Amino acid sequence: MYLRNCKAFSPNSTVDVQIGKTLVQIPKPVDEILIVDVVIYADGTAQVQNQDRFKDIIDQRTAAFWTLEKVDDAIEKVLADPPTEHPTASVVARLKAVIDDEQKKAEIDNRPVMYGGSPRERQLESQIRNLTRFVNRGREAPLDEML
Repeated sequence: MYLRNCKAFSPNSTVDVQIGKTLVQIPKPVDEILIVDVVIYADGTAQVQNQDRFKDIIDQRTAAFWTLEKVDDAIEKVLADPPTEHPTASVVARLKAVIDDEQKKAEIDNRPVMYGGSPRERQLESQIRNLTRFVNRGREAPLDEML
């Protein structure tokens, strides 16, 4: 289980976590034990007992930063160009090109194709969907603010 957005707590403190129950009724109460096998501290250090989960977390964080860089780069290039009629649509087109390039690189490097794309591609596709909502409504995203 991976707890997202849990509040920070100090060393030697305890935290109560409620874990959802299944729909199946169990006749006798069963004690549930929460085992924390990955702890990542704000200073960048970590305690890791589950290497696979730790790698997943690091991959997600790396993908998030990579995505921010790509989105910022696309916005900066669109804003630096002479005024375009649809800046948000131009950013979307640039980001789609980044995904195409990533997929071509994966094919060239013979990397296995992940179902649903790599963490990078999934996060970038999420940003594209968010920007496309503006385009579909005939509006422009606040690109200056997004930077």
